[in-house]
Amino acid sequence: MYAGRIVESGPANGLFAHPRHPYTAALLASTPRLDAPAGRLAAIDGQPPDLRTPLTGCPFAPRCRQATEACDQQEPELRSIPDRPGHRAACHHSDRLEEIEAPHVIEGLEGNEDLEGRAADV
Repeated sequence: MYAGRIVESGPANGLFAHPRHPYTAALLASTPRLDAPAGRLAAIDGQPPDLRTPLTGCPFAPRCRQATEACDQQEPELRSIPDRPGHRAACHHSDRLEEIEAPHVIEGLEGNEDLEGRAADV
């Protein structure tokens, strides 16, 4: 969820292994790893929107590296991701983005029996 809106939803193992919204990818990139040396966590540039004022376009656009003019003008709908049953993302570019930047998306999640059948909303 970002600015009170679900931006990505789907089976947990697929969502964590293949995020299709820049906010989800940024969240995953900012999580600490037990299998890596301790260090500074990645931060999401910018500030969250002020929810006291009406939002125009995608609420994540000011902080998004993939944002275009369309993102500033129209809020994206939560749409199905082709070839990913049950996986949806609210991004104008999710259908064009093979893999969004997520430098260390949690490895080994696809096929993880502990996550099988579970859903996640971001």
